[in-house]
Amino acid sequence: MRIRKRFRAIRWPYRAVAIAAAGLAMLGALTIPSTGAYFTASGSTSANTAAAASLPAVAIAAKGASGGQSTELSWSSPDLTGWPADAVPQYTVERSASGDFRDATTIYQGPNRTFVDSATGSTANVWSRLVGNADLISESNGVDATRVVRVGGRFYRFGAAAPGGPTEVSGFPAGVTKLSAGSNFYCGMTATAVYCGGDNSYGQLGDGTKTSRPLTAAKVVDPTGAFARQGVADIAVGKAHVCVLDNASMIWCWGYGYYGQLGPGSTTQSTTPIVLSRSATDPAAPRVFYQNQPTAIAASNDLTCAVTPAGVYCWGAQAAYYQTLKSRPAPFAMMYANGAAITGVQSIAAGQGAFCAIVGAAREVTCWFSSMTDTGSKFPSDSQAQKIPVGGDFTRVAVSGGGSATACAARSAQIVCWGTAALVGTATTTRYPRSSGGIWTGWQGQGWRELSIGTVDDSAGLIGSAPLRGLMVDGTDSCAVSNAGTIACWGKGQMYGYAVTDRASLTPTPLLAFGPGCAGQAVVTSSGCSLDPSVKYSYRVSYKIPNYGSAWVSPSITAARS
Repeated sequence: MRIRKRFRAIRWPYRAVAIAAAGLAMLGALTIPSTGAYFTASGSTSANTAAAASLPAVAIAAKGASGGQSTELSWSSPDLTGWPADAVPQYTVERSASGDFRDATTIYQGPNRTFVDSATGSTANVWSRLVGNADLISESNGVDATRVVRVGGRFYRFGAAAPGGPTEVSGFPAGVTKLSAGSNFYCGMTATAVYCGGDNSYGQLGDGTKTSRPLTAAKVVDPTGAFARQGVADIAVGKAHVCVLDNASMIWCWGYGYYGQLGPGSTTQSTTPIVLSRSATDPAAPRVFYQNQPTAIAASNDLTCAVTPAGVYCWGAQAAYYQTLKSRPAPFAMMYANGAAITGVQSIAAGQGAFCAIVGAAREVTCWFSSMTDTGSKFPSDSQAQKIPVGGDFTRVAVSGGGSATACAARSAQIVCWGTAALVGTATTTRYPRSSGGIWTGWQGQGWRELSIGTVDDSAGLIGSAPLRGLMVDGTDSCAVSNAGTIACWGKGQMYGYAVTDRASLTPTPLLAFGPGCAGQAVVTSSGCSLDPSVKYSYRVSYKIPNYGSAWVSPSITAARS
């Protein structure tokens, strides 16, 4: 008799299955109400064990409240007819912002069948994604380059010289269209003005002083009103100097100028913009710019280059890694090894002592100067511009240069990088030895190393296939801003500070910020944390019956909030 009684106790749950199945069939005929959504076992996923199907599913409804800052949740009680009285379900409710629950956050565990998900609570310093879409990231041209990114309309400074991750900066207006950064300072341009912040040791902030403003950008002095009157067409930031091209094709520079990077005839620094004359009657004016008006500019360390219809012309100091600077104050033409000028430039980018450009109808990449293109000599000649063997159809290019010489170029569904293997963005690279006609890169004290070329591994889908909003390469890390507004970085992880050693990644990972934040897809508000009204959160519920073994878990049922 004791044996028969034991078998009867075990058979009760299986009897419940038949009853639950009939109940679920009735639920399947229900109309989905406007306040939420019902899901039955036919739309569920089994959990944990083969015994999961032995527990009947529940139905969940999710309705937005408080203007979307919270969600009212309720779920049905499972039909446990035939189960013992102490068979009390313990529910687990999870929230997801992505909809596929790869970012699942547990928000409730207990016996109740209602819960208000408001994500309330005080903020705390946590590592979390920046809130909002990213749409702009700076070019970086210095060894200790500060980077700036705009996310959700707010500007954040980050980089090896800015430890602790992205920190918000103030002072930039909403109309900034381009960002560029040098060694511990940064600038942005609008249609009619320029704003800079950070280190000001050489007057590179252009405000007439040498007072630094680490986290505040301010408007650069416009001595003649040319920026406001003519408009700003382009901006380029070197290690400690800035140049601007206005819409009248005039070039204005300020900051450190010892090597002539501010223009011919000037070897001193200036705390306000000075114009690079192109007057036909000015003996100090570079005739090339009188005859060929500049259309774009770029700056690297102590060197400045301008793009013209006739080619690319540079002035200032030309530097190879660990080599003595050589000053050439008069603009000189960059050429290929065969003596041809670099024409048809679609866009230009600069790094530490190196430049790359997208050129021609095929939109191929050409690079010159320093360790990006050196073919044997420690100091490249003026005629060593070379096409990089990575194909064409590129829309963006970015350069780091220097000892960690790396550049990346983006085209549809692909980012190709070359240079230092650790920064290329993939564990597998193609190496081009010099003997096969490839390009050597990166002076490391032991001689030149051959070029490594690889394609960034975006298997996580953070970058996507649509045209990028931004691309940045620096001495330790690279970052891309996807068309969807996601910013992802790869490399040594020193974008969070020199001392950081645990955030290196060969593949793109989301840029995180350390500061006041909220866990689990919540956002910061004036009163603490709440849900984001713009997100259609999804929820799923499952339950266990603790007294009958932890392996007994119900199917997980999901619903998106209405």
